[in-house]
Amino acid sequence: MSIFREIGNLETRIESEVAQQSRRRKLKLYLAGLESKVRQADYAIFLIEKYEDRYDSISSTTEDETLNIKEQVEFYCDTFWIFLYSTLDVLAQIINHAYRFNIDEKDVSFKGLKTRIDNTISGSDVEIEYNRIRRSNAFINAVKYRNCSIHRRPIFIQEEITQITHTRGYTITSTHPL
Repeated sequence: MSIFREIGNLETRIESEVAQQSRRRKLKLYLAGLESKVRQADYAIFLIEKYEDRYDSISSTTEDETLNIKEQVEFYCDTFWIFLYSTLDVLAQIINHAYRFNIDEKDVSFKGLKTRIDNTISGSDVEIEYNRIRRSNAFINAVKYRNCSIHRRPIFIQEEITQITHTRGYTITSTHPL
């Protein structure tokens, strides 16, 4: 099931299960923020994929670009990790608000909810899923990649360029790889 469908399902549940109008509005606002962050992370990946077959050493452009291709890929990689991790912090704020943990918004983080979740909603589906995510390799790697790209250095990117030449005078007309 897609994340966007799940967000829609949560919005429907909020509408039917949360009695207080102000809480419903805040939760819907955070859900909209969550959806926005996921779309932004998806867009960063889309832009990275556009560079799949472009290389600084063999590409030319008529555009006056501030960053070369490699630097643009690094930028969109950083952007991806920022927005991906941000989705988790927005999700943490939704949990904070839904379960009335009353943690100030500026102090809420996905990793920081562990003790509150374990002590307040122990055994719940939310705790089980939260702990599953925290233990997953995907989450552990996301934390590492985000930290590296934001605080240390660009993520390692390797580009491999294969150059094919042929004897002068011959014309290659095949559209299939040689």
